[in-house]
Amino acid sequence: MPSTTLFNRLTMPDGRRGWCMWFAMAALLAFGPGSSAAEAAGSGFKVLHVFGPAEARSATGDLVEGRGKRLYGTSWYGGAADSGTVFEITTDGVMNVTYPFGPKQRDPHEPVTGLTLANDGNFYGTTADGGSALFGTVFRLAPGKEPRTIHEFVGGEGIRPTGRLLQGSDGNLYGVTVNSGLGGQPGAIFRVTLDGQLTVLHNFLYAPEEPHRPYGGLIQAQDGNYYGTTLFGGPGRGGTIYRMTPSGAVTVVHGFDENGADGCAPYAQLLEADDGLLYGTTSACGDHALGTAFRVTLAGALEVLHQFKGGANDGREPRAPLIQASNGDFYGTTCFGGAHNDGTLYRLRANGEFTVLHSFDTTDGNGWCPAGALLQASDGRLYGTTSVDGTLFRIRAR
Repeated sequence: MPSTTLFNRLTMPDGRRGWCMWFAMAALLAFGPGSSAAEAAGSGFKVLHVFGPAEARSATGDLVEGRGKRLYGTSWYGGAADSGTVFEITTDGVMNVTYPFGPKQRDPHEPVTGLTLANDGNFYGTTADGGSALFGTVFRLAPGKEPRTIHEFVGGEGIRPTGRLLQGSDGNLYGVTVNSGLGGQPGAIFRVTLDGQLTVLHNFLYAPEEPHRPYGGLIQAQDGNYYGTTLFGGPGRGGTIYRMTPSGAVTVVHGFDENGADGCAPYAQLLEADDGLLYGTTSACGDHALGTAFRVTLAGALEVLHQFKGGANDGREPRAPLIQASNGDFYGTTCFGGAHNDGTLYRLRANGEFTVLHSFDTTDGNGWCPAGALLQASDGRLYGTTSVDGTLFRIRAR
């Protein structure tokens, strides 16, 4: 089981912090020295759309761009049955169409993560619930059509797919589940073809120093291997970065200590940057117990680039993956911290320079707790969503 100390740190109530951590994680688990700068002015931040309950509620998934400058995203809840939606919206904030999930119990529902645009021109995603066994589903979305289930998880395959799907170099989709379905074990990695044929590649185990509870999705690095993170487990019981070979062999690349300065509980998917290194964040621990941003070599040598410390000119508890924009800088969000403690959007440079570009303020209609990855669209601007009091926003990459 996860360390009691770390699990309590992540889930015990602490005002809104405790509620949002429950919202973002416990519902699924129930089963260098940079310097902060003042918030940048003139960033071009703009709220483009405020989601109505029928459109989206709890938009936690990453955005993806399709044809015609249209953005596609998912909402954990919302829609006619409050079972989640897939939405299509323009880069000007005009909602084009919403596909609701539900309403029957075995209908796919709760699409927690974003969509993946595959090389066949269709979008693919997962729901954390629904299907014949109520273990979740994989679905396909052809532009202009309603989602179609291509696989329903059953016993032994996994329960509650969480991370965003990745299309590997072999054309198949790769993903993770937060439970494995084998005696309540803590997670699995699977491969699924575009027509829904699924193979379990690895089951995580509750065992000393074993990684478990993968939440962020996989990436495929230039070496051909797959890399991901787990919230818990590993040598220091604070989560891990792991490598999986194409044949499914899993090894720990780096283990986080539950009381360590390099952070713990890595929540988000990794990023392989132009320099060939992996970049990511932890949602807890570090010097201020509020998370870190780091880079790590494929061999596991890790360097902390930023220690999150909360307050008006920083953030705390990042949940979203980092992205690297066309200018070479990294951008991300935090769920809390900033001038109003409603989260921040920040820039991080490779030398550790950290700048808050925007502080969210739900009282001004910004929403709060941005949890999905930012997207740099074809127009060069960054787009994202807030998971609570949901909004679609954009900002210049500067």
